[in-house]
Amino acid sequence: MTHHPYLGWVDSDDQLAPTALAETVAILDAQPQTGMVYID
Repeated sequence: MTHHPYLGWVDSDDQLAPTALAETVAILDAQPQTGMVYID
């Protein structure tokens, strides 16, 4: 079974920078004590 440690919601009108997810994952991986982030 594949493990996917992150879950995110994106609405149809949301706009993300091309590197937004990769940058967020890198920060979360470097700081495992962080339980959740919210991007607005």
